[in-house]
Amino acid sequence: GIRSILNKGFLDWLSETGPDVICLQETKISEHDLEQHVPCFSGYSSYWHSAERSGYSGVAILTKQEPHNLTHGIGSPEFDCEGRALTAEFDRFFLVNVYAPNSQIGYTRLPFRLAWEEALRTHLATLLPQKPVILCGDLNVAHTSLDVGITDAAEFPGCSSEERAAFQTLLDLGFIVIESHMLTALRIDGHAG
Repeated sequence: GIRSILNKGFLDWLSETGPDVICLQETKISEHDLEQHVPCFSGYSSYWHSAERSGYSGVAILTKQEPHNLTHGIGSPEFDCEGRALTAEFDRFFLVNVYAPNSQIGYTRLPFRLAWEEALRTHLATLLPQKPVILCGDLNVAHTSLDVGITDAAEFPGCSSEERAAFQTLLDLGFIVIESHMLTALRIDGHAG
C-alpha cells in the first residue's frame, strides 16, 4: 500500500530518480484518506482510483505533465468499484495503469478475473485506434511456465490455462511485453531515457 512505501523511503527514491510518470498498484487507500495520509508529491500531479472497500486494491498515476483526460475504471461498475484501472491521455499516447484481480487459491475468483480481462480488452480496443497505448501494472499472470520458478505451477493463481490464454489474447491486440527490469526509463515524449 501507499502508506507502507511512504514509510520505506519512497519520497527519497522519487526525488533521486525523478521519473516523468510513476504508476502504482495496490495502493490500498480510500479517496477520503488521501489528504490525511498521503503528502503532496513535489513536482507531480497525482491521480487516484480507489476501491469502494477501504484498504483494498486501488491504482494511482503520478505525473509531471498534466494529462488531457483521465478515465477512472474500464466502463463497468462491477469492476470499477474495486479501483483497478486508471487511464491518462497524453498528446501522443494513452497510459493505462491496472491492477488485475487475483483469481485466488482454488481459482474461486477465476470467473470474475476472466470477465474483468474481457472488459479490459474492450476498453483497450476503444483506445488503440486513436493513438498508441502503454499498458502497465500488476497483471497477476505468469504468461508461460518460464515466468514461474516452480515446475508445476498450474494450481497457483495467475498460472491457469484460462488466465494465460486471456493474457495471450491481450497481447494479440498488438501489445509488446517489456519487463520492468529491462526498462530503465521512458520519458513522457516517448523516447527512452
